[in-house]
Amino acid sequence: MVSGDTIYSILKRYGFNDNQRKAALGQGLLPKNFVISTGDLYRVITDKKDSKTEIHFFSKKKPLAYSFWRKGQQTSGASKVPIKYETRVVTARGAVRGSLVESIAKTVGDDLVAYRFMDAFLLDYNIPKGLQKNAPFSITYEKLYDRGQFIRFGEVLRAELEISGERVARVFKSLDEGGVFLDTKTDFSDRPFYAPVDYIRISSLFQPRRLHPIKKYRKPHNGVDFELPEGAPIYAVAAGEVLRTGRNRFAGKFVVIRHTNGYETFYDHMSSVEDLKSGEKIRAGSLLGQVGCTGHCTKPHLHFVIKRYGRYLNPILFIRNYSYGQRNVVFFAKNSKSS
Repeated sequence: MVSGDTIYSILKRYGFNDNQRKAALGQGLLPKNFVISTGDLYRVITDKKDSKTEIHFFSKKKPLAYSFWRKGQQTSGASKVPIKYETRVVTARGAVRGSLVESIAKTVGDDLVAYRFMDAFLLDYNIPKGLQKNAPFSITYEKLYDRGQFIRFGEVLRAELEISGERVARVFKSLDEGGVFLDTKTDFSDRPFYAPVDYIRISSLFQPRRLHPIKKYRKPHNGVDFELPEGAPIYAVAAGEVLRTGRNRFAGKFVVIRHTNGYETFYDHMSSVEDLKSGEKIRAGSLLGQVGCTGHCTKPHLHFVIKRYGRYLNPILFIRNYSYGQRNVVFFAKNSKSS
């Protein structure tokens, strides 16, 4: 993929005429907010015998490709094609020179892998304060191949970093419902809230003066954004009472829950909300709805906010790195490794 490419221009390049492009793209195959970026790979398959050309655009999150095909100059179509990736596990090591993200990205060759490394530690440490120059790190991660060709990076399996002179490691455990980075020393049970989702990938932190991605001016970002596919489940982080649900132009579809000790939690940009009533009592882990991109939003995510007595709090300091449904797995893993 080169700068300026679009799916439309690529189809045109490989012989799709106007009617074929319109027919193939008109099937609505691509998920909402699907984007291609400079450097992304796609595969072109040609069958001269049948005068057929097929182009695969690979999903960045799932083991599948979005296939657009044409046959001659008359017919065209689109379909999802499952991909059985060959997974190669790689370990890279380095030392922090400059920022941690830049150091890892330079070592690995990908910014997203570097940010995923940060996800492993984000709920546990204030990394900038404990990070020293030349602090060693190591990262074990997946590289995914199709027909011998590297397509994209997979999950970070192990992240290790020296913080305040101590070597700290996190190991990723894949679960049927998402996955979690495990630490054998603590299960963070002293924190009042579970994670609101089954898979923690943070795209934006609590920031007093963030540059708004749509409005382009600085304003407080009073919560944390969890980036997940549209439709991913969202759970109550603790027992409480539904304060209100609704929809507005900024938050989109939302839920607000009141908890004990003056805490309130907010769940914004949802694609759908369960049948919840104001005043309804709910338990920790209750399904609230699904991740979406309603309201002022550029891609599917959950904007999660914690308030106490009217004051916004940094959610990173109050939530565990696993959801209510994952609690037993995390507890078992911690105790089995430490025994």
